Amino acid sequence: MNSNVVIFGTGIFYERRKNTLPKEVNIIAFIDNNNSLQGKYIENISVYAPHSVSELNYDVIILASLTPIEMKNQLILLGVPSEKIMFWEEFVSSKTHGLVTKYEAEKDQGKKRALIILPFINYTGGSLAAIYAAIALKDKGYYVVLSAPAGNEDTILEINSYKINVWLCTAIPYIEEAELEWIQEFDFVMAIALQSILCVNRISKRKPVFWWLHEHSTPYNEYIKQYGNLIDDTAFTNVKIFAVSDIARSNFAKYYLEPKVEILPFGLPDFYVNGDIFHEKIVISIIGKITSNKNQKELIYALKKLPLSVKDKLECWIIGSDGGKKYREEVNDIIKDFNQIKILGEMSRNEIEKVFQQIDIVVCTSLEETMSIAIVEGMMNQKICITNTNTGIAEFIQNNENGFIYEAGNLEDLLLKLTYIIQNIESLNYIRKNARNTYERYFSMNKFGDTIQTYLCDHMA
Repeated sequence: MNSNVVIFGTGIFYERRKNTLPKEVNIIAFIDNNNSLQGKYIENISVYAPHSVSELNYDVIILASLTPIEMKNQLILLGVPSEKIMFWEEFVSSKTHGLVTKYEAEKDQGKKRALIILPFINYTGGSLAAIYAAIALKDKGYYVVLSAPAGNEDTILEINSYKINVWLCTAIPYIEEAELEWIQEFDFVMAIALQSILCVNRISKRKPVFWWLHEHSTPYNEYIKQYGNLIDDTAFTNVKIFAVSDIARSNFAKYYLEPKVEILPFGLPDFYVNGDIFHEKIVISIIGKITSNKNQKELIYALKKLPLSVKDKLECWIIGSDGGKKYREEVNDIIKDFNQIKILGEMSRNEIEKVFQQIDIVVCTSLEETMSIAIVEGMMNQKICITNTNTGIAEFIQNNENGFIYEAGNLEDLLLKLTYIIQNIESLNYIRKNARNTYERYFSMNKFGDTIQTYLCDHMA
């Protein structure tokens, strides 16, 4: 039977997941808070203001957002019954239980079987950590499957190139018996991210689960409100919980005091190429989705304060996909008269590996970052790295020894560190070598694989 639905939200979330909607779904309208979209058409379907929802005849309103709770509350205030509002994954799973699309790269040949569940497959930090965990387990002799409700096709094909399978299961995270039947056939289940809490709860009643947390503090209220009433008192029974850094562990402990959480940093494949250190221009890069949390504007403001004679010596490359239209427009506005800054967009892992050969300085200005993959990649490649005190990677850096840390939110401190590095760029080889040593000691794939293997032997038998 066809469902007449209204989609609340027309942005990146919808674009990346629209192909997961079942064919029998009939979108009769979009609603969006963006005034500039109201009265226009998307995919030949009208876009309305939320207050016009009472004029529409629908079966359900689907929330297309990573932060849907505010949307839901807005609709309820507008008189929409709660039972006619559904989260995106909740709706899709209700129509697609038992369906799995498999992108196979390796046959199951009787090896131990490892399943890694994550919210979405792309090039963001949590997803990359999951991909590298898959590679580490494969190197330990496991048959590995990554499973998510949706994913970026290019990323999936790249994962397949590592001989790792991807199964898209649109019922995740609202899994039921149809999913549990094939999930419990795996010897080992790792769930990535707080957003997997529902999967963790339901799978752990059948077999042990290894749950690895990466989130900064912002999403907690959203996910707990979304999934909390579906989690019973035995949510963490039969679960071994890890966090990528002490910041990630502290975020979890604010809401769940009882379970013990251990630290498990990620591992990154080594793609260091020993080449010329110095280039015609000093290239400063900030890598990650262009969002307010990544806080690219702080670096831009600091660079704009540099003397003109110093600015002329450098370029700044902003690498990453757009995380929101409004923030990207703000970034565009403040760089419009600053020719030294280039926005290069999202890159594949192969492209990132090549571009690192041209970068001199890697910066993380996030408002909060539980562990920065970009900074670790910079240390791997013997780059000068700057991060702030609100990042998990700061636990592994000592000022003027293997990198630099500035006080979070302190633009003058960031400017001071940048100025020192630019003025002394040719005499900081000792920092480059120490940064590389830090990568090898804490973040190499051998270290990562051995650590996971130890935890499996100790806790998951």
